[in-house]
Amino acid sequence: MEYLSRFCVQVAGMRLDRRASPAAPSTILVEEQELGAHLSMAGTTVITCARCHRQAEPLASPPLVGRRGELVQQHICPDCWQAWLEQSTLLINHYGIQVADPNQRRQLYTVMAEFLNLQELAMP
Repeated sequence: MEYLSRFCVQVAGMRLDRRASPAAPSTILVEEQELGAHLSMAGTTVITCARCHRQAEPLASPPLVGRRGELVQQHICPDCWQAWLEQSTLLINHYGIQVADPNQRRQLYTVMAEFLNLQELAMP
């Protein structure tokens, strides 16, 4: 396969090999180290999702207020967040959870932390 362009980039101690071709216009291969939780290259941020372990772009904005929202944005991909929204709707409707009640909301945060595989969310 013939590549139109090829160049290497050093990002946070990682050597990345970026190749562009008509078939794969933006393929990034890691040559020396695994990608960490974040990769920033040319304004694009990539995270490794705590739930599905896939590399993806983060949510556009924090989905919750405060520290929890920042944690979700930094560690959860949009697909897994959407899956949580669907699951939380089912839980709220099935169990009659009143999200305005701080105790019930805390319980929902605990379930959310387990669902998203992000235990930091369960903290008050």
